[in-house]
Amino acid sequence: MTNEPDASPEELLRALADPDRLAIAGALAKGPRTAQDLAGALGLTAAAARRHAAKLAAVGVVAIDADRRTYHLRPETLRQAALRVGPSRDPGMALGAVYGSSPQSMRSA
Repeated sequence: MTNEPDASPEELLRALADPDRLAIAGALAKGPRTAQDLAGALGLTAAAARRHAAKLAAVGVVAIDADRRTYHLRPETLRQAALRVGPSRDPGMALGAVYGSSPQSMRSA
């Protein structure tokens, strides 16, 4: 997978503020997917899915496999951003991050 930058919580939240990108993060919370898979599941074109996934990768929310086709959610990035912003109201859960070893799905709009 590619290396991700250390984005600020503000940059991360700005990236997730787009409904399509938030839906992509939610879909990736269920497991790795290709741009084609994301496009079909979310009603986007493959090009739009790639563009949005690239923006999420730029802030470290998504990792891209070496094959440059498969995307993965990086819940640790979400967890670290939540910790930098402040404690969550529900300990261990913020922004759809992973609680323990059990992934929690983000809700899509």
